Amino acid sequence: MADGIQNFGSPFLQSSQRPRLHTDPPSNNHLKPVYQTSAMAPVQRSLHFADQFLISCGTITLDVSQRKALLIRQRTSGEYFLPKGLKDIEKRLEDAATRETFEETGVPVALLSSHSETRATTPSTASGVRPDSVTEPFAVVTRPGSTNLAFLRIIFWYIASEKAP
Repeated sequence: MADGIQNFGSPFLQSSQRPRLHTDPPSNNHLKPVYQTSAMAPVQRSLHFADQFLISCGTITLDVSQRKALLIRQRTSGEYFLPKGLKDIEKRLEDAATRETFEETGVPVALLSSHSETRATTPSTASGVRPDSVTEPFAVVTRPGSTNLAFLRIIFWYIASEKAP
């Protein structure tokens, strides 16, 4: 499913079965946005029971020093995408993001904290001071799950880097 990898810092990863890291974005013919929205698009309230939604988690895995991001290229269509997959029952979102990244790419990752603004509350056990950086989803995507099945797909995105060997 994925092409070879280019210099992610570990000889273990130098295999033709590993995903490729790109410094240049894919050509525009691979980027076909389905939905375009402003940063603060109006949100309609809705209720979805457990059999009407799927929770997925994924990462944007960065090698900051080399200015590269981990992408997967679908061989049949030539499309590029970020690693993601379904959250297992009773598992944490963070664990799903790192597990799915490893399962789809073979690259072990660790989540990074970031200076992203978040609406998450400070724990009551904290001194009331908000941390400078957090390991929280930096983005969430909601979209219809399929054309022939009526469900909502919710995707939580985290920032990650390759785990040190």
